[in-house]
Amino acid sequence: MKPAALWQFLPQFNDGYQAPSTYVPVYSRCLTAVWRRIRNLGLAGIAPTSIVLRKVAWSREFAQGQLSLPGVIVSPEGSESMPLGSGTNLRDDIGYAVLVTILTADNEQIAGSLKSPLEWRETIARAFSQQPLPDVEEVIRCTVEPRAVVGPDAYQRGLLQSSLVLRFVSRERRGQFY
Repeated sequence: MKPAALWQFLPQFNDGYQAPSTYVPVYSRCLTAVWRRIRNLGLAGIAPTSIVLRKVAWSREFAQGQLSLPGVIVSPEGSESMPLGSGTNLRDDIGYAVLVTILTADNEQIAGSLKSPLEWRETIARAFSQQPLPDVEEVIRCTVEPRAVVGPDAYQRGLLQSSLVLRFVSRERRGQFY
């Protein structure tokens, strides 16, 4: 007779507690919702196909002509935050950071116009600041953290890069995946 595995006798290891196969993580839903909202903003001069969701804000696809400029890259930024003592008795507040990187062609003219990139930044910031996020019911607010208006590294490569970080606070049930 074959001995039974120890976990069969311990209910905490055999309670069927696992995320359903249809579960989509909150961070993933935040990224997708940001991408969708920016595509729906109708940013003048930016084709919807040039607003992309990527793992990192890497401008190579734009610099090599695989995607047309101007464009926007939506990507994760840093790591989640889980402030001690935040939330309620039954829910935790979790922070998710989303980096929004705006790219446009630039020929390194110091006196060139910033009108369009500044307009895009402003439109994106206003679309998210101090609001919940549609399609992500757990998100209770968003703060906008401006980054460099002109990123010097990209500028030296003939691109104007401008970034914002959107920080979402999500109130999630403690101890459950869904």
